[in-house]
Amino acid sequence: MEYTKEMIEIKVKKAVYKLLKEDHYLLQNDLHERTISHKLACYLQAEFPNLHVDCEYNKNIDENNNPKKIRVQAELEAEFNSFKEELGKNFLKSRYQEMINDVLYSVISVYPDIIVHRRNESENNLLIIEVKKNKGQNSRNTDYDEKKLICYTDLENHNKLRYRYGLLIKFNTSEQDLGEVTWRWFEDGKAVSDEIKFNIDHIAH
Repeated sequence: MEYTKEMIEIKVKKAVYKLLKEDHYLLQNDLHERTISHKLACYLQAEFPNLHVDCEYNKNIDENNNPKKIRVQAELEAEFNSFKEELGKNFLKSRYQEMINDVLYSVISVYPDIIVHRRNESENNLLIIEVKKNKGQNSRNTDYDEKKLICYTDLENHNKLRYRYGLLIKFNTSEQDLGEVTWRWFEDGKAVSDEIKFNIDHIAH
C-alpha cells in the first residue's frame, strides 16, 4: 500500500489522540519519554497493520549485514557532550541527572524513538519519529533531535536509510498546558513545516 503524506498525518493524529485519551496518566505524571514512545508505537501499529512499528530499533540490514549508522554520528555525539555540559551549568544536580537519563537511551547511539518500516528492508522506511516532553522552562533544546531527523530523511547516496518522512512530536506535560501537542515534519533532509500546535479537542474534531 502506498501511503500519501496526508494519509500518514491522519494516522499519526489518530494514534496521538488515542494516547492522549487512553494514557493521559503518562503525561499527567510526567513519565519517561521511553514509556510515552512505547504507548504511541502500539497505537501506530494499529494504524499501519502492513508495516512494522518499532521503538529504539538499531538493526538495519545493509549489504554486509551490519547495524547501520548514519554518517554524522560523531558530530551528533559531540553535540550531546556539549548539551550535557550546558545542562550541568543550568540545572540542579538532581534535575540534571534526571534529564540525562531521559535522553541517553536515544542520543548516544543515534537510534530513533519510533520507526514505521518493514524489517530487513531499507526500501520501505516510511517514517521516523522523535518523541519529546515539553515542560516549560525545564524543556530541553530539540536541535539535536531535529538534526537526527534531517539525517535520517536525507535522500543522498551516503544515507542508505532514507526515511520518507520524519516527525518531531512534543507532548506538553506542564499542568497548565497538559495534553497540548506540537509537531514538525521533515522530508528530503530538511524541515518542511513550522511547529504546529494542537490539542485533543482539535484532533477529535
